[in-house]
Amino acid sequence: MGNNVLALTFPGGKRKIVTVPATAGDAEYDLTPGAGKRYRVLTGYIDLVTDVTVADRQFLVTLEDGAGNILLHLGKQNTAITASQTRVVQFSNRPSVGATNITTMVHAEFMLPDPCILEGADVLKLDVSAGVAGDSYSGYFVVLEL
Repeated sequence: MGNNVLALTFPGGKRKIVTVPATAGDAEYDLTPGAGKRYRVLTGYIDLVTDVTVADRQFLVTLEDGAGNILLHLGKQNTAITASQTRVVQFSNRPSVGATNITTMVHAEFMLPDPCILEGADVLKLDVSAGVAGDSYSGYFVVLEL
């Protein structure tokens, strides 16, 4: 895996874009590097499209180990996403400055730990509270494969 000390102090590694495929709103998505791999998660962008079902959807995000133990609860977005809306949720290890318009473009922003390291079976888990099968979310994460 190379020089691990250098890789953690200098953001080296192979840049990779991991696609989050269209996922039903009532299903979880797990970002995980897999056996023998390690990711440093840099940013992410998720687009949620809700159907006409009346419900208050909110993203819940956790970091978990391979056994499902929660290592860090990144939170639950503050403002609900209601029926028939399209909203963006973004992930970063630094807050957005000036470019984020919460009301029109980015609905919620989750702060990742710096560094946000996933190793082997570790998981960055996305879940939509009150999500329904007719909802859909997709997007991507930018990672460094260490």
